[in-house]
Amino acid sequence: WFQEPLSAIWARVDANGQIINVVTAHLGLGPRERELQVQALLSSEWLGDIIEREPILLCGDFNALPGSRPYRMAAAKLRDVQMANPAHRPLGTFSSMQPLVRLDHIFTTKHFATMKVTVVRNDLTRVASDHLPLMADLQVGPSSADTSTTTRQKSPEHTEPAQPVGTG
Repeated sequence: WFQEPLSAIWARVDANGQIINVVTAHLGLGPRERELQVQALLSSEWLGDIIEREPILLCGDFNALPGSRPYRMAAAKLRDVQMANPAHRPLGTFSSMQPLVRLDHIFTTKHFATMKVTVVRNDLTRVASDHLPLMADLQVGPSSADTSTTTRQKSPEHTEPAQPVGTG
């Protein structure tokens, strides 16, 4: 495969006094390359030192199927929003003409509750890219203890008001 450097953008967003780390990434096409890129994102040079303390959204084109090593590495530290609600059936994002597989992902820390997940399908999204946009409605609130999404789990219940955050 053609080797690409890790492509990621990190923004720290102030949402009513709550700092949220938003990282978007476009991982490479080679399996080993994607594994190294996820390893880098989860390292202390990127998100590793703040995963437990600060709200993080890690999203983008991972070019990685659920069950692949890069996906499992991310899901071991973060929550896959499509797996956060047992009633939600995971939605494909690739290809835009016939979205049968999940290559695009949104991962969050324990600081978020997933309210809704959709894949945006319309005339524009089908021609804008070979991937469809994945969108999640999230709430920032008190964290829960378990961050793993290797098995489906319910979103945490919130006892205090939470701030809505939309991604797309």
